[in-house]
Amino acid sequence: MEGDGKPVTYMQSVVTYRNASARGKVESVDFSTVDGHRLTFLRLRSPAVSREMQQLLGRAPLHQQLVATTTVEGRQVMVLRGEAAPAEILNALKSQGESFRAPKPQKSLNAWKMRSILGFSGQALQLTSSFLRPSGKIDKSIFVFAVANLTANTINLVYDHGAQVDDTHRLRFLKQKMNREIAPHLPAGEAAFDINDNRKSLRPDEESHEPIDEAKGFLKRHSVAIGELGLRYLAAIGLAFPVQHWKSSLNKRQLPPINTSPLRAYTGLSSIFGKTLALGSKIPDPYNPEPVGWLDRLREKYTFLAGGWIEVSSFGVMAYDAFFNSTGKNADRGIKINGKLHRDWLGGIGASLFTAGYIARSWAKFGERHVNMEELYAHTSDTLARTPPEKVPQLLADTAASLSEHFKGDPTLNYASIYSNLAADVCRYHAQAAPLAPLGAGVGAPVAVVEKPANKPATATPDTHVQLVQREIASPPLPMAVASR
Repeated sequence: MEGDGKPVTYMQSVVTYRNASARGKVESVDFSTVDGHRLTFLRLRSPAVSREMQQLLGRAPLHQQLVATTTVEGRQVMVLRGEAAPAEILNALKSQGESFRAPKPQKSLNAWKMRSILGFSGQALQLTSSFLRPSGKIDKSIFVFAVANLTANTINLVYDHGAQVDDTHRLRFLKQKMNREIAPHLPAGEAAFDINDNRKSLRPDEESHEPIDEAKGFLKRHSVAIGELGLRYLAAIGLAFPVQHWKSSLNKRQLPPINTSPLRAYTGLSSIFGKTLALGSKIPDPYNPEPVGWLDRLREKYTFLAGGWIEVSSFGVMAYDAFFNSTGKNADRGIKINGKLHRDWLGGIGASLFTAGYIARSWAKFGERHVNMEELYAHTSDTLARTPPEKVPQLLADTAASLSEHFKGDPTLNYASIYSNLAADVCRYHAQAAPLAPLGAGVGAPVAVVEKPANKPATATPDTHVQLVQREIASPPLPMAVASR
């Protein structure tokens, strides 16, 4: 297997336009570019208009060539290739009464980000409060509490979707699915690749393993454990067991004394309990073939949520303590501004915002599992390349349809995106497979549709260590000439 030394960009840029007319013949149009070559994806409301669309876009000046047609979620999708710009294609469709608009990005509520913003605001107030004690000394318990939580909030803002872990079982499931669908089209003697293979690692442009990248990956996978739980553990411990006693207690090899303020002690200890409960949480893994027990279900559905609500009560108590236990005999825990003593309204508002942040966190997931799409694309691409070249264009279209239906509902993994990523990988490493060659005889010719294979298991023997034959390709082009204008 040999590319041209350039890495494949697996996040192909796709622009989608939806038809504003309910009576339009085309439901949506997607545009993408693979290795500098323009692709157009027409999602039709009825297969009956496919020839009309092919003739409209195939004639001058657009000269779009049909690559393949397939069915995605009950709608026929046409894949076309040519040099015309998206604006030219949209104008041609508009001349037929279609009305397309680029969809506005929908902003969904991100509970992790909301939790972090509320936390930042609250902890900034509490940090300020720790410097304003009447004694002129820093309130070390509140200082450590605020600094640790501010650091945790930074991690939460960067990785604002909870813990991100590889969905290895789902990847194996999808590899097996691809093998079942492609295997019937393999020539005699050829086998689908073993689902345990790591095909991506065979590519010369494997992702970086620099220490900084490894560290970023580790933080991404464990952002909740490190930030949301680990650093906040330190904060809660510092509140329950004042940090000023840590050194002496360590020298004496004993636990530091508990905070003499009952409400602060309660806040710290109950927060530790809530975090410990949340630490036992588990991200659901529906593709794991192992049976799921009652304890697993408890960890998946309830422990993270229950731990968060325990902490809501913890910091609600902290807010009460700051507002109502910082005057009179407890005036030393108030704040001094311009020489005047005040109750600790800074700490009280800060703790209230922190409490609101934990309420927002109750809407968040502990984490999510994500399929290693680069490996899935590589596995599928390598298997497609073993089929006869004349079958690859249609099989590529059908395979992308199968994957997009599996990921239905994920806007980042729509049909055009999956097709473009697969096409980029095949073109880079398997130029002989000609994935974007037209199936018709010319512009406007009907497409020769290859039926989707039945879902039956492959009988081929796994081929774990087979390397693809290296080919002397300086820069694998898309092997399809655009029709002359």
